[in-house]
Amino acid sequence: MCLLYGTSASVVRAGFDTGWQAYQRGDFSAALEEWQPLAEAGDSRAIFNLGTMYDEGKGVVRDQDRAVELWAAAAESGYARAQHNLANAFISGAGAERNLERAAHWLHAAAYQGFVKSQYTLGKMFSYGLGVPRDHVLAFGWIEKAAMSGNRRAE
Repeated sequence: MCLLYGTSASVVRAGFDTGWQAYQRGDFSAALEEWQPLAEAGDSRAIFNLGTMYDEGKGVVRDQDRAVELWAAAAESGYARAQHNLANAFISGAGAERNLERAAHWLHAAAYQGFVKSQYTLGKMFSYGLGVPRDHVLAFGWIEKAAMSGNRRAE
């Protein structure tokens, strides 16, 4: 039996899914109630979702700095969606100091996991030399990967 901090995996999954259903209904306080203990136990999906709640101000006071902190924690554990959102924060400067090199780092991490949005964005960064050396071959390669996975902008 797989255990996560003393909680069975099926209970963790049920709590996450219950939180997701509450979020979809717009019951953000119930989602927060489900995800907070999971996040404290290290569940990357819950950490990421809490970050998104802070970014959007859903169920919590909007706080982009806190969103970036949470995404960074989930990104460090290898969660591709968090890596992508963290990269976007470094690109835009929302909640983090603008840093295109750090953005490229996190886009690489997510793109290598097959996260299509990161593949496309990384390709654009190589195309313009933003945070990475300008390289049309790498740009084409990443954008082509995204296109092959159905990303309409890449197509």
